[in-house]
Amino acid sequence: LVGLPNRQSNLVIAGPQPRVITDPIWISEAAALGFDFPGFEGVQVGALLNPFRAAEFSFGGETVSTTSPVKIGALLTPLSYRPPTLWDRLSEIEIYMPEGVWFAVSEDKAIAGANRFAIETETGWEIIGVADIRLIDAQSYRLKTLLRGLNNSDDMMMPVIPAGARIVALDTGLANLPIDEDFIGQDLEIAVTAGGRSGVAGQVNYRAAHLRPLSIVHLNSEAVGEETRLSWIPRNLNNAESPDPATQVEISWPGGAITTSESAAQLPITSGSGTLVTLTPIDPIGGAGAPKTILI
Repeated sequence: LVGLPNRQSNLVIAGPQPRVITDPIWISEAAALGFDFPGFEGVQVGALLNPFRAAEFSFGGETVSTTSPVKIGALLTPLSYRPPTLWDRLSEIEIYMPEGVWFAVSEDKAIAGANRFAIETETGWEIIGVADIRLIDAQSYRLKTLLRGLNNSDDMMMPVIPAGARIVALDTGLANLPIDEDFIGQDLEIAVTAGGRSGVAGQVNYRAAHLRPLSIVHLNSEAVGEETRLSWIPRNLNNAESPDPATQVEISWPGGAITTSESAAQLPITSGSGTLVTLTPIDPIGGAGAPKTILI
């Protein structure tokens, strides 16, 4: 397979379509792909195979299958940041995706889960929903009326996702392969078979993106004598009513650091001193979330 981008290099864009697509078009041996998407437990797995035959994936005693190929392509135009979980009616992107067919849907259907895609960023994947999809060229589409940062992926958004970034359709071409928490932080090799033949195993670094703690919000500071009191609101995974008691916030600044499980802390820093303070949520299983900074 040639031309699809990976974590090491972006796809080279020349004109309206990628310079290189797939060579050969006939892919007789199944090639497994694995993805660690936010909001999805385990690893999402799929296979490239043409003509496609039912594919079976296995790892750690777990087995799942798919009956259609994974749909993976690339951004042909960059995608700028917009507020998450709200309708983005300003952005318009073009994508190249050689498999599958998509159509525009109502905004209600997009909210309910239709036309979902994952776009790779520097820190993971941003999940988007799309209401308006138009075919603009062979295997190329224009996407508008977007829902941004879905499935707790807002911490993985970027100021600008460049052209060439991978984009994956979240549809029946993927299956959820359960992964034990003991494998978090490891490189996994996903075995695949199709038509009674073993294919090329897929590799994925499993970080359990669905367990990564969410960044804090509404960060404020106030002077308390010669010190400063910080307060914030934690965000909870899976719409939980209260924060996970195991999740803590690491607070660091030049010359000091503390860790707390509360939503406020008093620091030995004078208000107005120009000190940059960083707050990072930490979970014993999910690891570190995205940091937030404040200038005191």
